[in-house]
Amino acid sequence: TNTPPTTTMADLLKDGSKGSKGSLKEDDHILEAGIPSVGTTNSRFDADHRLTSTVRGESECENLAHRIEKRQEERVVITFDVRVLLMKRCRKIAIESKSPSLSKIDINDLIHLRDETKRLNILEQATPKYKVKKLLRFRNQDEQLLLVLDRAVALVQVEQNDSDNWFHYMDFNMYYTKVESKWPWMRNGASVALMYLFLFYLTTPILFCTILEDEGVCQKEEGKPYSGWMSALYFASTTLSTVGYGDVSVTKGETHKVFFGMMYMIFSNIILIVAFSAAADSGFSVFDRFQEQVIMRVIGKPNNDELLYQKIRRLKFLRISQIVFVFIFLNLIGVFANRLFLLGESKELQAQYNWMTSFYWAVQTTTTIGYGDLPPLFNMRWFNIFYLVLSTYFVGSTLGGLASLQTEVEEVRRKTAWGRRETSRSLIDEMQPEEHDGKIDQYEFLVASLLQLGKITAADIEPVMDKFRDLAGTAGFISAMEVKETEVTEEQIENVINAGNEEAAM
Repeated sequence: TNTPPTTTMADLLKDGSKGSKGSLKEDDHILEAGIPSVGTTNSRFDADHRLTSTVRGESECENLAHRIEKRQEERVVITFDVRVLLMKRCRKIAIESKSPSLSKIDINDLIHLRDETKRLNILEQATPKYKVKKLLRFRNQDEQLLLVLDRAVALVQVEQNDSDNWFHYMDFNMYYTKVESKWPWMRNGASVALMYLFLFYLTTPILFCTILEDEGVCQKEEGKPYSGWMSALYFASTTLSTVGYGDVSVTKGETHKVFFGMMYMIFSNIILIVAFSAAADSGFSVFDRFQEQVIMRVIGKPNNDELLYQKIRRLKFLRISQIVFVFIFLNLIGVFANRLFLLGESKELQAQYNWMTSFYWAVQTTTTIGYGDLPPLFNMRWFNIFYLVLSTYFVGSTLGGLASLQTEVEEVRRKTAWGRRETSRSLIDEMQPEEHDGKIDQYEFLVASLLQLGKITAADIEPVMDKFRDLAGTAGFISAMEVKETEVTEEQIENVINAGNEEAAM
C-alpha cells in the first residue's frame, strides 16, 4: 500500500508560505503537518523518524553523529589568548552597534572585523618579531584570529537565511575552536612529560648538592666517576620510581634536610602522576599497540561467531599476555645489564651475584619493591637512572590495564547480550516510551541501547532533558520559527572571558 509522504520540518522551511522576509505562517502549515502550535493541548512532535535507507551510515542518527564529530575534528586550533581576544572584540562591536543581545553581532560587522584583522596581519608579517616567533613556533594572535574569522564568515554564509543575519560568537567560540597552549613545548603529551622529568632531574642535584650540600645524596668517592651530581640523579630515579634501594638517602641528622627530603618525596609523587599521565596520552601508547598486534598474531583475530565465554577467555588471555610480555622483556634487559656491569666489579662482588640473583634484582626493580638486601653495583647507577623510570612506567601502565579487566569483561557481556536480541514484544515494551504505540523509532532504539550497553545512565540524560525543556518551553520541541533571543549580560561574558579552565592553564 502506498502511503502519502510525511511532511517534515525541512519541507516546511523550504516550501512554507513566506511573508516579507520568507517567514513561515504557522497556522497554514504546521497544523496541516500534525505539528501542534504553542498553546495546544498536545505538544508532542509526531514525526515517526523511520529509516529511509537500510545502508549503514545513512540514518538520521548516524548522519547527526558524523556531522557533530566532523565539526569537532575540524575545529580551529588557537591559543586561549586568541579565544579571549575574539570575545572582547565581538563584545565591543555588540555594545557599539547596540546589538539586541551581547552574545551576537551583525554579519556585516563580522566581515568588517575579518577584513580589518587581515590588514593588521599583513602588517605584522613584515616585522622581525613575527619571523622570530614563527621560527620558535609561537603563534601569532592576529594570524590565528584571522583563521577563526575566516571560518566564522564561511560558516555564516553557508547557514545564512533571511530570518537570522547574526553571528553568535559565544557559541562559535566554544564549539568551533579548540584551545592549545601558547608554549610550543606544552602542545604534545610526550614533550610535556619530558619537560617535567627534565625539570625534576635538574632540580634534584641543585637542591641536594648545591643548596643543602647533603652528602647522603651527593655521595663523593675518589676515583668513582658516578658520584656527586650523578649520584643525585640516581637518587632522583630511585625516588621517582619508588624503588628505594636504600643505598642513597637524605642525611637524617639535620632537621632542615629531613624536612626538604619529605617535601621532595611528596613532590616526586606529583611529578610521577603528571608526567606519566601526559606520556600515556602521547606516542608511548604505540608500545601498547605493538604488544597487542604481536599477541593477536599468536592467538588469532577475534571471530564474530565466538561464544560469550570464548570472547571473555580471549580478552583475559590478551591482558595477561601483555603483562607477561612486558615483565619478561623488561626483566631480561635488567638481567643482561646487571651481568654486563658485573664484569667491571670486584671478584668478591661478582661472587655474590649469579644469574638467579641478577634476575631477583631485576624483579624487585621492575616491581618497584627494592628490598635493598643486595649490594649495589656502583658503576650501574647511570643505567638505573633510565631503567628505573622506564620500567616503572611500562609496568604501571600494564598493571593498570589488568585493573580495568573486570570492567572490560562486563562490557563484553553487555554487548554480546544486546547483540543477540531479536524483535519481540519484550524488546518493544522495554525500548519504547510511555505511548506504547507498538513501534520503536531510531532515536528511541538509540537511547535505550546506549542505556543497556552502559554507555550512558539516567543521571546523564536528566540534565540534557532539563536543557531541552528549557529551550523547548511549552511547545514541546525546538523550532526554527520560534528562535528565542536569550539576553546575555556583559557580566556573563566577562565571566566567560575570565574563566580559568584547564585549557587556559596549559
